[in-house]
Amino acid sequence: MGTFTEDRNRERFSNLSFILSFISLLPFLGGFIAVLNLLYSFLLLALSKKIPSKIGGLTKLRISILISFFAIGLSLFEFDSFFKFKLNEVEEIKYKITLMRAYSASEALEEFYSKKGNYPQGDSLDEIEKQLQDEGINYLPFVDGWGNPFTIKSRMWDYKIEVTFKGKENEPIIIRAKNRTPVYPLVISQEEFSKLLLD
Repeated sequence: MGTFTEDRNRERFSNLSFILSFISLLPFLGGFIAVLNLLYSFLLLALSKKIPSKIGGLTKLRISILISFFAIGLSLFEFDSFFKFKLNEVEEIKYKITLMRAYSASEALEEFYSKKGNYPQGDSLDEIEKQLQDEGINYLPFVDGWGNPFTIKSRMWDYKIEVTFKGKENEPIIIRAKNRTPVYPLVISQEEFSKLLLD
């Protein structure tokens, strides 16, 4: 009976390591526990060589080390999947912001047309924004969700808003004028007008 009690006492440290190895399989927090348990298990293995009379259950220690390594790998995979998911969410939000701003730019140009009977003229954002501001027209910034400026070309009779996504899979956003009609007497025929339209 005394021998059995001694064996149990010798194995109490390895039993703790064994229990911790299974706890380390818990999502996210388990990785931290697994690292601590790994250090604890290696320490016990080292001590078992120096004081074998005090530490037993070496098989359990070896199994707990294997489980801890597996738990660390599992936690790394979970963190990687979690952050990729969050990054994809952020990218999706930026894409939606881009859509919102692009259509806001289109609405601003159409509002200008409703007031003046023609679209603002300019090939730079500064030129177009100044004309919109002069008319008191509100609009969202002419930049996408990643901070890149839109490409906007505008003529009296037509405009083109183009948003490209460098290095991304999204298709370019292209918005054209709703009222693409000849502005007389600048052109005298539909054929001449077609030549003046923006590509």
